[in-house]
Amino acid sequence: MSKFLVLNPNPEDLESVLAKANLQNSKNGPFEAVLLLGNPSNSNDWKAPTIDITQPTYVASDSTELSDIKENFHRLNSTSCLKILTLKCGFTIGYLTSHVIDVALHNEILTNKHLPSVDILVTYHWPEAISSSQKLSLVGNSFIDSVVKVARPRYHFAVGSERGRFFETDSFSWKDEPNHSSTRFISLGQNGSGDKWFYAFALNEIDSMENVKGVNFFEQQPMKQLENDSTPSQSLKRPATEELDRPVAKKVQPSQCFFCLSNPKCETHMIISVGQNCYMTIAKGPLTRPGGGRGGNTAPLDFSGHAIIIPIEHIPSIRSISTSVMDTPLYQEIIKYQDSLIATFSQKAPDYRLVFFEINKLSNVHQHTQFLPVPLHAIGSFEDVLEEKTKMNNEKFVRNQSLTFQKFTNPADERLVSILNGSDHIIFTVSGERKTYYVAKLVDDKPVDLQFPRRVLASILRSPKRVYWEKCRQSKEQEVNDCETFKRFYQEGKLE
Repeated sequence: MSKFLVLNPNPEDLESVLAKANLQNSKNGPFEAVLLLGNPSNSNDWKAPTIDITQPTYVASDSTELSDIKENFHRLNSTSCLKILTLKCGFTIGYLTSHVIDVALHNEILTNKHLPSVDILVTYHWPEAISSSQKLSLVGNSFIDSVVKVARPRYHFAVGSERGRFFETDSFSWKDEPNHSSTRFISLGQNGSGDKWFYAFALNEIDSMENVKGVNFFEQQPMKQLENDSTPSQSLKRPATEELDRPVAKKVQPSQCFFCLSNPKCETHMIISVGQNCYMTIAKGPLTRPGGGRGGNTAPLDFSGHAIIIPIEHIPSIRSISTSVMDTPLYQEIIKYQDSLIATFSQKAPDYRLVFFEINKLSNVHQHTQFLPVPLHAIGSFEDVLEEKTKMNNEKFVRNQSLTFQKFTNPADERLVSILNGSDHIIFTVSGERKTYYVAKLVDDKPVDLQFPRRVLASILRSPKRVYWEKCRQSKEQEVNDCETFKRFYQEGKLE
């Protein structure tokens, strides 16, 4: 019997996760292998571990660099096809860790089926047969179905998205060999997400078929593909700081939308102000913190200052209702909110500049613009950090859509107006003597890093551990205090 430990680490906490794996190895091992899911070594925050590692550990990666990073720590590099690793104990691990699928290989597998079976399969995506059954088609890929049908792993591990989610099937058998082969699928959440992120198990030479009673999703009649793939529960679970990057999907009703005031689960204790066409709320999981985290000699604010301006109407983008965005009452009111906020901070907190940011896509669920205060001593690095993070996105994370930012200082510039009226885009607006706009058109179907704006600002604020909103949760009491303090600050500023 051989023992294995599978983990889905947060890249920012990799050292701690490896220390926990060492501890588990000494208490419950020894493990033949520790497998790290996701793509933790592809993160912007990736640093090779410094601690000694006591058991063979394999990290999933798209990178082709440095297969062996240090003793007992190895990358599973599989950029376009399935590869197989044979361990000293004789068990085999098949891995396809890339987000990008090689279509030619897909066709070869479908026609020739030359892949051997494996004991453990590690992929980034879920099989589509399982993701569709859970109405989570965005995490699935039909190519993985082809691999599973041929490789027939005894255990199949995946994550499906950056943060992952926990899901496990019962073991199921295959009709043509019901007493000789079984498969169990497990997806793990990411460390720190609140979901189960670790899984330990043992493999014997021969499977016991006694408890193999699960449904084989791959041998069922194909489900009719739903026209849309979003569900109310998915939308409600998504925080205000992160919308899904999805193709045009089932229209989420206002009563089910996290951003809509008509949603009975709307968290009204977070609302700062309500206008005629839009409203303002503090952010859930703010990047900035009350009373500190900004460095320098800047006087601290007693509220986070990270907030969101949201249209009251349930729309993915103003472009969905008008071909002349800037002429709409909604856009004009959003700008009035921006200008009043800038004026308030100029009066009451002159050591700060506001940065507004938005990923504007017609496939969004509900348009929103975020903003937060940046100390005057730090805002000067904005362009350098934006250039650095853009280069990293384009060169290191090639699965992401490539970004090119243009700088504008005139809001009436025809090139800027053309983008706002006619294209999906990412936009930063930086306050100062006059507003400066940094805009990147989104022009193809590649995925967009929805954390990109937050990565830029976290770097400027020297708060790399606050890129992910999940690590920045506040209690309801903290949210109420943050909102009420911001509300007083904003109202007093308008009266002065």
